[in-house]
Amino acid sequence: MKHILLFFSLITLLSCKSNIETADSFSQKIIDNIKNKDAEKIYALFMTPEETAIYGFETTAISSEEMANLKSPEEYFKLIIDKSNKNKAFEIKTINQYLDHFNKMLDWNKVRITKVESNLIESKKVHHMKDKSEANCEIYDLTITLKLEDNKERLVKINKAMKLADRWLIFPVHSFGIEVPEE
Repeated sequence: MKHILLFFSLITLLSCKSNIETADSFSQKIIDNIKNKDAEKIYALFMTPEETAIYGFETTAISSEEMANLKSPEEYFKLIIDKSNKNKAFEIKTINQYLDHFNKMLDWNKVRITKVESNLIESKKVHHMKDKSEANCEIYDLTITLKLEDNKERLVKINKAMKLADRWLIFPVHSFGIEVPEE
């Protein structure tokens, strides 16, 4: 009986570890969605309004005047989520503009990732405001090196990519967190 429990414990442990997203797989999702011009899937890689509110990340969506009028944390959560939902169409439009620009720069169907570098900028613990749990938060600058069909290399930078509770996401900076430098 002890061996069966040990076996199932090992299987559970291994399956939990395989759910941890890596910088490589996160980078591949970004490149695939740029190739496919899929703004919705890129938007899904951003920090959600719920995460922004629950973990207390600063947002420019709420003015200091609005903050002063809030009476409870629930009002704060609701305000962030409502404002983000209203702003989603604008964010998708902005992402589409970037994707159009990126796709004019080079043929994304002929690129492949050769290297992903992550540079840790900051590491901290953040607190879940509702259940009071703690999560690890690491902020990185990611650099993805692409090889083009003619063997030229190009860099894609993810500014302030965040690893929050073992999940990679884009922390929106200056409307968009992905940069493809011009040659």
